[in-house]
Amino acid sequence: KAFDLTRGGAGNAAATEAAAKAFDLTRARIRLEGLSAYGVTTALLMNAALRIFSSTPKKLQDLSEIKDEDAKKVARIENYVTIAFSVLVTITILSGMYTTITFSLLALYSKTALGMAIDEKYLEFFRMTEPIRHIGFDTYLISLLCFKGSFICSLFLTFKGRLRYWLSGFGTLFLMYSWYNINTIMKFASTLLFGGA
Repeated sequence: KAFDLTRGGAGNAAATEAAAKAFDLTRARIRLEGLSAYGVTTALLMNAALRIFSSTPKKLQDLSEIKDEDAKKVARIENYVTIAFSVLVTITILSGMYTTITFSLLALYSKTALGMAIDEKYLEFFRMTEPIRHIGFDTYLISLLCFKGSFICSLFLTFKGRLRYWLSGFGTLFLMYSWYNINTIMKFASTLLFGGA
């Protein structure tokens, strides 16, 4: 030990320990930035959902006033799509609000704990809020899926004639394709990144 002191070993050990702590802190901050990204993207999603909701026709038609059977059939379909659209936008906004607020609070208090140098409390806080983070991630996915569905409904309600069927059909196919890829990404992440956790 005396030899280590004379050659600066103690100083190197202290520097190494400090570097290790700094590295851990850096990784913690990177993880918190990842949590904040959920809130930011969901906030943008809610803003887009509100814009779609305000620009899409949502008036329910009175079927008793329509005499033509073909027109009544189209109006009935439009009413169903209007109801589905309103429900999907509502779920998008409510689940998005939960996700945004939850991850914003988690990031805020976690950064506060790190800033106060109470790392043990930060780790305990992160461990205790794990179920809440899982719910927040689920509501993030729900918000994303419902937004895509509401956008397809908006296409159907905005356009008329055969174009609405082409656009909404193409949107549905793309939704299924994108959702397949999202599930693939999450499956890889669960297996490769968190499989040994």
